[in-house]
Amino acid sequence: FSRYLSNPKAYEGFDFSLFYHSALLIYGVGYLFPIAFSIVMKSLGSAISFAEVISIYGYSFIIFIPGVILACFPASWFQWLVILYAGGSSTYFLLITYKQALSEQFENKQYLALLLVLIVQVSLIFLFKLKFLHSFVDEAQAELQ
Repeated sequence: FSRYLSNPKAYEGFDFSLFYHSALLIYGVGYLFPIAFSIVMKSLGSAISFAEVISIYGYSFIIFIPGVILACFPASWFQWLVILYAGGSSTYFLLITYKQALSEQFENKQYLALLLVLIVQVSLIFLFKLKFLHSFVDEAQAELQ
């Protein structure tokens, strides 16, 4: 949609390979990371269940819904702003929620788990922007010149 908005005359159709990549990203981050994170939590001695981990992580993705809608506008600076805000809000929510849950049980190892969450979230933000949104703006700007 962003490609069409940026240059309707040069729109060639949808790249369906993006469905494959986005499905891998969503299922990987949405399911595989909570499974791995709950295993790490169990090995550290936490009482956080898998259902709690997947619920909290899934709830943190809600902010990406308006973010993706707003990122359809073909201005690169605006896309960066929207994605950074959505990713930052999601990361902040996860860190605050897990910090409260982990500080009740153990203090020394909680920062290892929080660092893991931070690394995955920052990777998700940049992967999302660079994989799914960069080509639309770059191609539109190249065609206009």
